[in-house]
Formats: sequence, structure tokens, C-alpha cells
Amino acid sequence: MALNSEESRRLSFLKFALDSLLYKEEIYWRQRASTKWLKAGDRNTKFFHKHASFRKKVNTIKFLKTEDGSVVNTQEGIVNLITDYFQNLFSTQGSDVHAASAIFSYLNFGLEDSDVSFLHQDFTPEEVRRAVFQISGDKAVGLDGFNAHFYEKNWSVLGSDLTKAILDCLNHAADFSSINSSLIVLIPKKQRAHSLKDFRPISLCTTFYKIISKTLANRLKVVLDKIISPNQSAFISGRIIFDNILLANEVVHTINNRKNGKVGWAALKLDMSKAFDRVEWDFLQSLMYHFNFPVKFVSNIMKCLTTATISFSVNGEVCGKVFPTRGLRQGDPLSPYLFILCSEGLFALLHHSQCQGVLKGVAISRTAPSLTHLLFADDSLLFCTATPSSCEALNLALHTYSQASGQLINFDKSSILFSPNTQANVRDMFMHTLRMVDKPFISKYLGLPQCFSRAKYQSFAFLKDKAVLEAIPSYAMACFRIPTKICKELESMVSKFWWGSSPNRPSIHWKKWSMICQSKFVGGMGFRSLVHFNQAMLAKQAWRIFQNPNSLLSLTLQAMYFPHTSFLDAVPGHNPSFSWRSIIWGRDLLKRGLLWKVGNGQTINTINDRWLPNFALKDSDLIAALPSPSLSYFISPSGAWDLNKLRCHFPVFIIDHILDIPIAGHMCSDVLIWGKDNSGIFNVKSTYHLAISHRDIPSSSSPLGNKRFWSKLWFSSIPAKVKHCVWRILLNSIPVASNLYHRHIIPAPLCPLCHVVPETVTHAFLECSRVKTAWKNSSFYIFYAEHKSLNIYAYISKAVETFDKRMLCIFFCFLWMVWSQRNNYLHHHRCLSPMFIFDHAVAYLQDFESANLKAEGICNVQRSSISHTSLVAPSRYRINTDAAIDLNLKKHSLGVVVRDAQDQVVAGVIAPVIGHVPPDIAEAKALLLALEWAQNVNLPVDVVESDCKSLVDKVNGSFSNYSVMSDFVVRIRHLLSFSPTCILSFVPRELNKLAHNCARAGLGLDGEYSWNGCLPSLLS
Repeated sequence: MALNSEESRRLSFLKFALDSLLYKEEIYWRQRASTKWLKAGDRNTKFFHKHASFRKKVNTIKFLKTEDGSVVNTQEGIVNLITDYFQNLFSTQGSDVHAASAIFSYLNFGLEDSDVSFLHQDFTPEEVRRAVFQISGDKAVGLDGFNAHFYEKNWSVLGSDLTKAILDCLNHAADFSSINSSLIVLIPKKQRAHSLKDFRPISLCTTFYKIISKTLANRLKVVLDKIISPNQSAFISGRIIFDNILLANEVVHTINNRKNGKVGWAALKLDMSKAFDRVEWDFLQSLMYHFNFPVKFVSNIMKCLTTATISFSVNGEVCGKVFPTRGLRQGDPLSPYLFILCSEGLFALLHHSQCQGVLKGVAISRTAPSLTHLLFADDSLLFCTATPSSCEALNLALHTYSQASGQLINFDKSSILFSPNTQANVRDMFMHTLRMVDKPFISKYLGLPQCFSRAKYQSFAFLKDKAVLEAIPSYAMACFRIPTKICKELESMVSKFWWGSSPNRPSIHWKKWSMICQSKFVGGMGFRSLVHFNQAMLAKQAWRIFQNPNSLLSLTLQAMYFPHTSFLDAVPGHNPSFSWRSIIWGRDLLKRGLLWKVGNGQTINTINDRWLPNFALKDSDLIAALPSPSLSYFISPSGAWDLNKLRCHFPVFIIDHILDIPIAGHMCSDVLIWGKDNSGIFNVKSTYHLAISHRDIPSSSSPLGNKRFWSKLWFSSIPAKVKHCVWRILLNSIPVASNLYHRHIIPAPLCPLCHVVPETVTHAFLECSRVKTAWKNSSFYIFYAEHKSLNIYAYISKAVETFDKRMLCIFFCFLWMVWSQRNNYLHHHRCLSPMFIFDHAVAYLQDFESANLKAEGICNVQRSSISHTSLVAPSRYRINTDAAIDLNLKKHSLGVVVRDAQDQVVAGVIAPVIGHVPPDIAEAKALLLALEWAQNVNLPVDVVESDCKSLVDKVNGSFSNYSVMSDFVVRIRHLLSFSPTCILSFVPRELNKLAHNCARAGLGLDGEYSWNGCLPSLLS
């Protein structure tokens, strides 16, 4: 029965109300689940509910065992046990004054005056805002009940008051102890956690406090690299965990292979018991003062520590209260940085012992740096020679550090490795002096294997236990070459998951793995070939070594493997470590993508070096022999290509390639950059595509190999499952009867709906009687009537060419709805009438769009209109610039126009240039020409305007990379620095017409043209 208008409105209102309630329910359970796995698609309430229930089950504490072995199983008893344990853990034992003084006497460096001044400055509103938006929005809330997302979403309302409150605390010492309360949640470290030592305490701080802490941390981390030793790789910009892993692998490999010599080597892996929880505050405070931290900044940090109170969440109840007098809370943004600051005490002791000669570190070669320790937060690895003096020095350093900082080393869980040539009595001495248990050395360091045998398969078999579709083991792949067998097995697991296989129900793999590993824009699904991805990840490590030759890792590897050559020319060498062989494998891929960026050409060999993109020069390409091997021969004194010299030595087609390369000027030096990205900076994505570019990839079974076509599908604003359905239709990978029959799954290929003809993909979507009815009752009927004779591939291709963006989305959803209703009828014996399939497809798309609007929190931002006058009224002169390009003539032209304070044109320059360059480079050259010309004629300029907004933003911003554009930006900034009052601004194209006309006119000129006074005739 049809609904009247009032009933239709009522139905729409109720559907909207239900949808809103379902959305709120989903948000609630998503926050309770604390997961970020699902990001789009259907309602995920069931998934999040199950995940939250599972987490609750895992985190519920049913009983605990005390130290004497008795069991506590009541809620009250568990709470009392937890409170007493943490009261004792967070109670200060006092920092030993003599031990701390010894450490401070060995620290003979601190912050520079500029860093002290930076830390002493008052905090600004922008720093507070940045901190708010840096905090993860959906993290579990503290006792205040608000997460960061609440403040982000309501920033326009709350931002001003919140910022004022935060700045009062930071700049004016306002008391914030009332909001510095933490809720500790105990997360089990293992499956059967029954002792409090088996739980990790995570502090849920209030968001207000976290904003204060994050603001302080943002300042602190800026200066830490000045005082933290290079052996500590955690939380310092530019240092990464992989450096420690690779260095440790090199040292362990060297120790294991030291079979000769009188003196053995040792590696000690320390286990710090509750490292963060035992940090003594007075030691930390004195350490900061010793490093010259300003009093006000130290006072703010100490207030964060000393005003804290701690409660506990035990089985869903908030209970207990502890007033800590030591320790750093895990969950506090400041804690990681304060801990590595504290760990500098250990560095000071080890470094002093090494300087005194009583402790000798391990050097993997004669000229390599001597390593005594590697630190990553609380993960410590120590190295020394296996001698009595080293043993005593090590023991003294560890004891002194423990007495001063409060750290407690668990020697029962620590382990030690000796080189094969270490004598038995020396081993016994180390074990006895350090009170260690004789046990095997760690098999893993920072989560990755350290000791490798010839067969690497078993070392990496653990990766198969962690493989899921979206979590490719890139962590391991960034350090080591994973065995091909492991990669193939991982790919097989992902493939089975993708096609819906399970141990009890295998499914059809409709396409080969090599096919779905192709790019989405050539008919694949963009899955990674793991062998090639592994090589691309290792190429990233090779790039870091190449770009940072003075890092601890680079210096160590250079001393061992390439002391007399460059990293790019290094060879594996004798008995190399597995990590070095892995890096060499990645380096080989890196070399294929490196390209010389042409500056003055002095360091580039014209024939032997790769400086032409996508083209390798050979001696046979030359018309005449080169008088000089250096590329600088072909660069004129003005910093441009010397066309006459090029014509003397190269054929025309090579000259065209050369002229397409922009040069920033003769003052710029030549640099090796990553040639597969416009920025010149290495990235894994382009490297992976380079790695797979040489292999033979099977062509898609669909004739639609057009990148533009696939882009329209993948960039459509439709659910992912609709895109996937259309993809399978196009690749004939959908289970219609004929496909199932050919795979011997069903006995006959007849259509299960009409029972007349075989069900092909075309029949299922265009020819079946039920489908025809659906097309006739849709907005696509005219299109269908005109093109129904086409096969399904040509039909969809025609639709992509015909429909606009909105109608194409509806078209794809209609195809999916046809298939969905066909399956409902076949498997559940119920479906929509074909007459209503189109309406349901439209409604489904509208629901999806509505859900996306809610999820993204889209708000209408009123944009300010573009001013049609310059932002600054010039009191002297204003310059406008533009560029024009002619692809046919292989030429570009630069235009410059000068106006006086009365906006009258007084001068101009037109400069045609042979060669084709990207538009942004041409615009940069025009701007550079204008500034150089103004400087040469001593023209006082107030404003320079360009209609290239991206260029203006780059110059006025912090843009910097290895590209030629970056060289131009540096030169433009340099010239602007001579006129501090001069402003570079963006101007719309319609207000830059004269400069544009100048540039266009230059395409017809052969040489540079300038004028003063009236406009020349060529512009009239």
C-alpha cells in the first residue's frame, strides 16, 4: 500500500532517528573496544562489542598470588594487594648523594645558551593548540571523562578558555594538582598473569593534564638531541630503532666469530625491573639542573611529577589511592623523554670508565667506534672485553647508576654472551661478579632475531603467526632479507584470507597472486609482492646510511666493510653479517633509482654518471668526442645549458632530453638524489614500484587496461565492497554458473533464475529476464536500451565514459544491488522485486554518504573571498611575474612587469628559454629573474606577486627537499633577504594578465627583451 506524504515524512524522520542512535551505539562500542582496525563500511557495532567483551575477559583479574605464594581472590583483597604493591613501588628510596655526585662530575656538557633561552620563553597559544591536536582523539579517557577528540571537535567554543587555563599553569605557576590524577589500568604481559609483576601499569591521565605534559614534551624533545648520547636511539628525532638492531647484529656477529686472540669479548643484555616506576625524582631534577635546564622549565616538569595522585581500575571499579614520591607514569607524554634523560647517567659512568682505560668496549674492526652500550629507552645492551678490569668497571658502573637513579637490574633475567675464545675462568668471574644465572643469550633483540645460522627459515618462522591482511611484517623486513620461502607462505596466507578460505572450507582463488599484486590502476588489487617489498624496505636503510655518513651506524659499517671506498661501491666482504648482506641487497635496488641533480656539473661525469632521467648515455650517442668528461663543460657561466656546445656533441633527440632538465644555477652543487620522486627524497612506495618494474606481469583478463577508467572506479565515493564487486565483474572473477561449471563445481551452466541459457557475467547483469526488468525501471533505461547488445566489459566502459561522477556512483551501486539480490534469491529464496532494485541502490548510496558525513565530522567553513587588490599598498614599486610554456616549440618564456606606487607600468622583462620544464619550475625561474633584475638595477621593491600559489607557499613556508625546485626556493629566499620589507604574495590569474601576456609574447621571440616607460608594441 502506498504511503501518503505525511506518512512518508514520518517514515523518513524515524529512519533518521534510528540511524543516529545506531551511529552513537557504534561510537560507544568502538571506544570501549580500543581498536582502530575497522575504518569504513557497514555498521561495526557487533565487531566492536565482541572486541570489547574479549578485552574485558582478558583484563579481568580473578585472583592474584602474593610473594609468599598465597592466593587472594576477593575484590577487596585484590584491591588492597594492588594498592600496597604500588604504594611501595612508587615510594622513594632516596637517591644516593655520593653516587649522583659521581655521575654529575662525569657529565661535562649541557645545553647551549640558545637552547636555554628557547626553553625559558613563555609558552604560546599555538603550542597549546598543537599539543591538543597531536594527542590521539580516541584514547581511553582518564578520571575527567573527556578525550582529546572532545576538545578538538569543540575547539571553536572551548579553545580560548582551555588555552588560557593551560598557559596560566605553564607561564604563571597556577596550581593544577586537582586535575593531575591518574587511573592505572593493569594490562597483563602474558596469558596467565597471576602476579603483579606480570602486569604492565598504564596510566590514564586526564586530558587537561596531558595537554600540559604534551606542551612541555614538545619543547623538551627539540633540545634533547644536543645532550643525549648517540648510543640512545629512542624518542630522538633522526634516530630510529633499526639503527640499534643493525648495530647489535653486527656486534653479536663479530663476538660469535671471535675464535682467536688472547682476550675475549662479552655482550650483556640487562633486564631493568619496573624501569619507569623506579626513577628517583631528586636525581632527575638535579640531572636537569646539571644540563643547564632553566629553573622555570624544571619547575614545571617537577610539578607534573610531584602533584600526581594515582587510583586503580580493578575489574571495572575505581578504587585505592596512592601518592607517589618517585617514578614516571607510562601514559604520560613526558615520561619517555624524562627516562632517556635519566639514562644519560649510565652513559656518563660507562664513558668515564672507558676514558680511564679500565673498561674497554667492542670495536668490530680496528678503525670502528668502540661500543660499550646500546640503549633504546629501558632496553639495554652492554659490550666489553672479557677481562677482570672490564668486569669490575661494569659492575661498579651498574651499581653506582642503580644507587643514584633508583633503577633495579634483575640479573636473574639478564643474560650474557661470550666470544668462543673467552676462557672458562673469565666466564665464571663475570657470572659471579655480576650475580648472573648461566642461561642462553637472548635470541631476539627489540623483537627481531640476533643469532643466525645458515638456515634462516626457522629464525623468521614467527612472522607467520603474526601475519594478517593489513599487517605485513614490515618491521622485520626493514632490517633483514626475509627468506623467499617465508615470503611465499605469507603471501599464500594473505591470498587465502582474501578469497575467503578457512581450514574447514577452502574457496576458489579466482585470480593468481601475481595478478592481484598489480596496481589497482592496471586491473590488480595492489597487494604487495613481499620479496620486492622487502628489498624496497632495505633500500630505505641503505638510503639512511648513504645520507647520514656520520651516524654511529654508518661509521661502524664503513670501518668494517668499506673503509677505502664509498658505500655505493661497497662489496659484501669476507664473512659478512646477515644484516650487512641484507643492506647490500637493498643498496643494489637503491642504486637503480639514484640520479644526479645537475648544479654546476663539476662532479658529474657526462657519460658514466646517471643524470638524465629515464635515459642512459653511451659513447655511441656522441657526435664528437668530449673535450672534458665533466658535465660542467656544457653549462654556461650564467648557469644555463650551452646550446651551441650541446649541438656540437649530441644529436637532436638527446638535446631535447637535456634541455628538459632545469638547472638552478652555477652556484648550486651537484647532488645525488632519489630520481623516482619529484622531491628527490627516498620513499618506499616509488622504490617498490621500481623493484617490480622489471618483472613480467601477466596482463589483466579484462580489456579495460586504461588507467583513467580504473581511477574512476577506485576514486568513486562508494563502499569498498561495491568497488570490489565491480572489479570482480570486470575480471570475470565472479561465481556465475558458467564460471562454476568450468571449474567443475556445478553440473550445468544454466542460469539459476531463468533456466534458459548459460549464466555468463554478461547474462547475469544484462540479459536475464529479471535483470532486464530492473534496468527498465531505473534511470539508466535509455542507456541500457542503446547499449544492451554490448558485453558487460564494454558496457561498463561505455558507462564510465558517459555518466558524471554522481550517476556513475549510482551505476556501480546498482550493479552491486543486482548481484546481491540475485544471491538472496538463490541462497535465501527471497529478494526484492526487480522494479525496486534501482531505488534501493540509490537509498543505499545515500545512507553511505550520510554515514561518511558523520564520521568525518564535516563542517561548513566560510572561506574569505580573495581580495582583488594587493595586500600591501606599495610606497615604492611592485613586480608581477608569470611564465608560459609551449610543448610543441619545446620552449618556455618568463615575463616580468614593474609598476610604481600609482600602479602605472614603468618597466618589464621578457626572457624566452629553450627547453621544456614543469610549470612550477618555469614560475620559479620567472620569480628569480625578477628578483635578480631588480637587484641589478637597484630597484626598491615593496611587493612581488605571482599567480603560482604553490610557489608562493613554498617560499614563504618551510619547504625544503632535494629537488631542483628546492634549489630555486633557496635562491629566491636569499634574494628576498636583501630586502627585508619586501613581501612575496599570491595574486589571482585575472589580476596578473599583463605579466601573463609578456610571458606568452616571449614564446615568439628569440632573445631577451626589456623596456622602460611605455608598453612595447608587441604587447599592445
